[in-house]
Amino acid sequence: MASPAITKGSDFFFSTIYEGNGGGQKVGKFVPFTDNGTIAKSAIFNSPDNAHLSKTFSSAGNRRKFTISFWIKRAKLATSNGQQILTAHTDTNNRFQLFFDASVGGGAVGNKLTLFNVSGGSTLSIFQTTRTFENTSKWYHIVLAFDTTQATESNRMYLYVDGEIVTDFDTLNYPTQDYELNWNADTTHLIGKYGASTSYPLDAYLAEFNNVDGSFLAGSNFGLIDTSNSMWIPKTLSGITYGTNGFRLTFDDSSAIGDDTSGNTNDFTASNIVAADITTDSPTQNHATMSPLRERGATSLSEGNLKLVASSGGNYAASASTLRLSESDPTGYYVECKQVGSRRDAMSALIMKDSVDVEGLSNNQSYTGTVGIKTRGSGGSNQYWYTIDGNEQAATGVSHALNDFVQIAVKQGKVWIGINNTWLNSGNPSTGANPLYTNPSGEDFRIMFVSFQNNDLEINFGQKSYQYTPPTDFVAMQQDNLIDEGAIPDWVWIKNREQSDAHQIYDSSRGVRKDLNIDTNPQSTTADGLQKFVKGGCQIEDDVSINSSSESYVSWNWVCNRGTTSTNTTGSINCLNQVNSTAGFSIIQHAGNGTNGATIGHGLSQAPTFLITKSVDGGSARDWMVWHHKLTDGSYFVDLNQTETQIQSTSYTNSTAPSSTVITLGTSAIINGNGENYITYAFHEVEGYSRFGSYTGNGNTSGPYVYTGFKPAWVMYKNITTASQWVIMDTKRGAFNPVGLNLLANSTSAEDDGGTTQRKMDILSNGFKLRVGNYTDSNKSSETYIYVAFAEHPFVGNGTSPATAR
Repeated sequence: MASPAITKGSDFFFSTIYEGNGGGQKVGKFVPFTDNGTIAKSAIFNSPDNAHLSKTFSSAGNRRKFTISFWIKRAKLATSNGQQILTAHTDTNNRFQLFFDASVGGGAVGNKLTLFNVSGGSTLSIFQTTRTFENTSKWYHIVLAFDTTQATESNRMYLYVDGEIVTDFDTLNYPTQDYELNWNADTTHLIGKYGASTSYPLDAYLAEFNNVDGSFLAGSNFGLIDTSNSMWIPKTLSGITYGTNGFRLTFDDSSAIGDDTSGNTNDFTASNIVAADITTDSPTQNHATMSPLRERGATSLSEGNLKLVASSGGNYAASASTLRLSESDPTGYYVECKQVGSRRDAMSALIMKDSVDVEGLSNNQSYTGTVGIKTRGSGGSNQYWYTIDGNEQAATGVSHALNDFVQIAVKQGKVWIGINNTWLNSGNPSTGANPLYTNPSGEDFRIMFVSFQNNDLEINFGQKSYQYTPPTDFVAMQQDNLIDEGAIPDWVWIKNREQSDAHQIYDSSRGVRKDLNIDTNPQSTTADGLQKFVKGGCQIEDDVSINSSSESYVSWNWVCNRGTTSTNTTGSINCLNQVNSTAGFSIIQHAGNGTNGATIGHGLSQAPTFLITKSVDGGSARDWMVWHHKLTDGSYFVDLNQTETQIQSTSYTNSTAPSSTVITLGTSAIINGNGENYITYAFHEVEGYSRFGSYTGNGNTSGPYVYTGFKPAWVMYKNITTASQWVIMDTKRGAFNPVGLNLLANSTSAEDDGGTTQRKMDILSNGFKLRVGNYTDSNKSSETYIYVAFAEHPFVGNGTSPATAR
């Protein structure tokens, strides 16, 4: 058999399972950066210390035109008092302040970026963003540029986040022309603090803080898109004239933390920031920390989320790392944890499956889905004990004490644990000998630590100097050390597995934050939805449909052409196409004209065999129209959001199947309403990667075998003879045969296990086989089903070894 054009299906389609954290996170693989400008250091602003920087300027600079740029990685999120990022403060009647607003109603509204200017007691609420900023696993780049001399008010202020101009605000009031703000005034400027008050301290990492006095600069002056992965990264700064009160704080010198490196000597005074607060965690490295969004119990995180404390009174506290590791990653990673405080027992250091719901854990030290080490008091002879899936396995024979260093080394599913530089079980991570555990998770995993009653833990993922030299070829747990794998998706489909939430659909042609639900509604803008398409997945904030805390989600991802579109004039209607010829996939945008027989060019190398079309801005009652080449003929269609059988109507495709160049439209508003805008996802079959076929049910528990020519990673099917559900199976959610975990494209319902509805199949090396009896949704005798399938690997394998059965 000839080798197909696509030998690795995941280069063009992949699924990701993730646990919602109620904040923000990267869905999919974390991947390294490609450095342009290197930011070596950052400073930890620890809120309990009231850490801040201050500088009082003796004269005013330009109060009408200036640019502020900084990188920030959040640690503790906004409390009931909010967190100040920067303030120019004479008194409460004269101040300029940028801050994360306080939580309202238990955190329902907090963590929005907010800016005030107060002059003579008159408050100008300049803006409050619609989106929130709660992702503690990434660095945000914030640029605030003012030029109040502009005649057009919308040109007087720009806010950039990660290189994009923010346009969605809850509050937006541009200053009047020539308005003088209090920034750059001859007054005290503070970073991390609000005036004399200690009530609003910042809790975050800050890096590369720039104030450019007298210049109105864009985000692109300070950062750029990493074209290899679509992430926003720092750039080498050049050509910047900082002006009278300008400054640049790089935090490179731990003995002079507030040193201005712009050449202006506008040095700041550091208060409660010491040399130990300067770390190598930066926008060009991004180390793991403990996550406030993945914790349980009476947890207190501090010192940049590197110190974990449980309150007294019998309380446990658990927190997991912000970054996750892949079991397939050949790199070795090394982490240290020091036991400090008033206790030396009741702590755990664990390797945790990424799917473990931390908030749902019981009040114990070790949990299902984990392996690791724990300490026990006198009942355990004051020893370290091994644990697997929450069960104590055996005592190690090693006693524990305060100020012990627990070491974790992980490599390709193997785990070694050391105590004060002695590796348990005579292990040797450098040679790979005698790991305590092998294949602890079977999926992506995180590091979790647990403390009990003042048993304080200090964790080091490598952003500070290690106590001990890491084993040979083991490195810090930071993003630049992670394996570079995955593709950048262009069509992302996300569904909550546990709740009745809508399917959310995003694509790079329409752009970020523009979502469609699989219902009859038009497109909406979701400020806290998908923020960026990046290598290995996407970046999301905390919209409830895609990131509710402790709820499980699946993300299905298709790769097209990285958002690059071109005008197609082949049909009677000009359209905008994004095309991946290798994968047989195009994303088509067109404006309807209501004309029967109108055509749009699809841009593919052959006629599409599967189409999904949706109006993005029409009124309600606009269905998702599906055409499939195994329907009776070109005059038939099916709705993705309905259970109906195939429907015949000339008003949809004018009874014409797609040709090698164009798709023919009817007059229906579902596909060609005059003046309405539409999105179409078009596919043709690619050998070894995609198949759009049909099968006939036999009504037997040993159902029909369906040949695809590859091991499917994702299958969606529907009965077109009788009203039925659109059933979706994938190998991420169903790791073993028979696969029963299913979601329904036409329903918001949570995931079903296939037991009561009889939706089950075996995923095979070259197709799939139904494993249900005479049931309408899957295998009704003599009834016809259409299906859509994408490959994990072709039958001939990934180019190295053949595909195998499960």
